[in-house]
Amino acid sequence: MLMSKVSGLFVNTKKPKCSIHESGLMSYRCLKNSTKFDLSYVEVDDADNVIPNGYDFYVFNYHPIPMGWLDTKCIKSLSGIKMCLVLEVLPNNPYVMSPRGDFDCYLVLDPTMNKVDNSIYPFPRPLEIQTEAVKQKLTRLPIIGSFGFATRSKGFELLVEAVSKEFKRALIRINLPFGDYVPENKEMFEKIKRDCLEKCKKGIKIEFSNNFYDKKELIRWCSQNTINCFFYYRSMAGLSAVTDQAISSGRPMLTASSQTFRHVHPYIRPYPFQSIKSAIANSQKGVLKMQHDWHPSNFLKTFEQVLVENKHLISTSAMSKKGFTLRVKGKSKVADVFHALTLSDFVPPILRKARKYFDPHKSEQTTLPTLTPFCHTLFNSHSQFNEDLILSLLVGEIKNGFYVDIGANHPTFNSNTKKFYDKGWCGINIEPTKDGYNKLLTSRTRDTNLNIAVANKSGVMTLYELDGDTTLSTLNPHNAVLMSKHLGLSMTSREISVRPLSSVMDEHCTSNVIHFMSIDAEGVDLEVLQSNNWEKYRPEVIMVEGNNQYNEIVEYLDKNSYLLVYNNYYNCIFINKYATLKKLKELLQGWK
Repeated sequence: MLMSKVSGLFVNTKKPKCSIHESGLMSYRCLKNSTKFDLSYVEVDDADNVIPNGYDFYVFNYHPIPMGWLDTKCIKSLSGIKMCLVLEVLPNNPYVMSPRGDFDCYLVLDPTMNKVDNSIYPFPRPLEIQTEAVKQKLTRLPIIGSFGFATRSKGFELLVEAVSKEFKRALIRINLPFGDYVPENKEMFEKIKRDCLEKCKKGIKIEFSNNFYDKKELIRWCSQNTINCFFYYRSMAGLSAVTDQAISSGRPMLTASSQTFRHVHPYIRPYPFQSIKSAIANSQKGVLKMQHDWHPSNFLKTFEQVLVENKHLISTSAMSKKGFTLRVKGKSKVADVFHALTLSDFVPPILRKARKYFDPHKSEQTTLPTLTPFCHTLFNSHSQFNEDLILSLLVGEIKNGFYVDIGANHPTFNSNTKKFYDKGWCGINIEPTKDGYNKLLTSRTRDTNLNIAVANKSGVMTLYELDGDTTLSTLNPHNAVLMSKHLGLSMTSREISVRPLSSVMDEHCTSNVIHFMSIDAEGVDLEVLQSNNWEKYRPEVIMVEGNNQYNEIVEYLDKNSYLLVYNNYYNCIFINKYATLKKLKELLQGWK
């Protein structure tokens, strides 16, 4: 908790016709009514660049386009907590539009953003609350609304084409305001208009406008539509802000599958995976859920937690609120925004993290870069790092496959077999923890579920469990002590039955073909492999956690004719050289 009521200053850009300024205003409105702090507001540009000093915290709505004149290094001289409101990120780089290290905290308006370091704070979208009811016109004619600045890749013509296919009669309202930072406003407006009219069939009417509405007016405009649709296909940093007012209106909504709408996809299935008619009938529930999850009170609650976590940066001595001059470095150019980027920022979206793991042969932790592959929500991956998609590629389209999951832990969360179970597969799940085993019993009724551990010999061994995290249970006492100490979790132990993998397979394997085997045994993965009868049981594909015994595991499986084809520094995937190499070559040939 904060010791006493603090005060802050919200620094926004001077008002232009631009979504950056408006997003700043929306964020400020979510914060201004707090009972835990007072918040003042100021707008700046390169000519009016003096702000008061002496506040407990500052929030800068910094973006290199409207505020590129600002030398952000001078901000370090301000008192208190210096925060940056971040509107746009790249999947690899949350700092692409905001200089790293010049602020204490980065408030990223992207609820899907990973917290890659302690200065990054993912925030819900700053929604406006509609306080006045807008009466919907009672008409049998569906009204489809869409809006956005007149720029490329907005897909308005795709929307017209989709409406023309689904409806015999409909009204499409398209509003394309002219923005201060949007080049070629009028030319692009005319091009979009021509493209839309080319796609429009008889019975479909289009109304074009170019009004720059304030937020309340825009919410009211969205409220008058049967559904609001956004078919952008652009590929650029950040989330699209157009959905904010559409969500606030409470009307049904539909977006394209572009990643600019990735925050909406968990709530509303995108087009073309559902039709406009389907979205009219079914999407309003998702809209209301977003209104709840991204309510201004949740935005404020998240911000107050940021203050609590960084209260040590607030000075306890009184400071004068005399003027502080924001240093001007000159006008920015659009090209300058990308000046500091590297090629790694533009590769397929992979978020680089550092993962600490425990080597049983060393007393210290080792840090390795872990690549967390980006995965679109439409692929419905359940694995921790989307490995089930790689497994699907390797095993192909098999309807009644068979798997073995050693260290299954949970039927859905970070599960490597959930995707295949949903396809009709079945198999053997081995899970030593009681909680995980009971969940598997309930959810995996087609599977054989065993509450045992795997070891070289049958008998009883000690299982070490860390309080609150069943994924870290292990038979390795050295690993258990290291993890307990590093994570600050209490450790308990109990006796558990153990059997060699070959013995388990002899009793429970009901399939002539094992399509894949997943092994996650927290430090004893090599021992699990060594307990198998490789002449008798040869899975087509094996995935094994390889961050503890990588070299030994690769060497052992290579001797047993398995080829390493994938490694993300956490899990390794191997294929049976003789059974699947031909299939792999065919798959790779198809990708060329």
